Amino acid sequence: MNAVITYIFGKGQEILRDPLVIDPDVDYICVTDQKHIRSNKWRIIYDKIPEAKCTRDKMPLVKYNPFSYTIADKVIVLDGTLQITGTLNHLFEMLDEVPLLIKKHPTRTTLSDELNAWIKLRGVDPYIIPAFHAMASVDDISLDRKFLVESCILGFNNSPEIITLCCYVLAYMVFLGHNGKMCMTNQCPLTYLIEKMNIPYSFIDQATVATRYRHNSWIKVNR
Repeated sequence: MNAVITYIFGKGQEILRDPLVIDPDVDYICVTDQKHIRSNKWRIIYDKIPEAKCTRDKMPLVKYNPFSYTIADKVIVLDGTLQITGTLNHLFEMLDEVPLLIKKHPTRTTLSDELNAWIKLRGVDPYIIPAFHAMASVDDISLDRKFLVESCILGFNNSPEIITLCCYVLAYMVFLGHNGKMCMTNQCPLTYLIEKMNIPYSFIDQATVATRYRHNSWIKVNR
């Protein structure tokens, strides 16, 4: 059995869109803290995630802890803003060859680009930039990368190296966030750790499997 996991947290923040294509032998799971969400296609798991300090912290705690919600051998994790528009079978087949599937960021190419964008657009605590430089300088690894991961869609196989990667991503997010809070960006530590840990990966073409919806195009949740 393979699984797809999405997540919706916070009142009125996102809506649950049913997949347009359902693959057989795939468990479609939605993790949420909203009791009103219903679906005939997704299996709803209600989880308030009390250890999270805020709603935003809940998302990475699902994204990088998918195997706490399923015993599947392979999992595709998607942001709640995405709707599945095609078969995911080819992604699960790719996970037979590599343990990790990632997507290149469409507009930003380096870790420095990502950090500066968060500071400029979202008012992130400026502590993040020197903290990340401190992390990356441990082995003199530059912030200028060949690619930057966009984490709206990820593929994992259930292996020790992937479990370790996910634990480190969450740990680095706390480190970057300072004072025990999680940093709002997970692309930076994920990009850094993939190369640091030398984990094999393949790239996902999101356009073939999912579409992103903006806030002004959302529809009401089925109640």
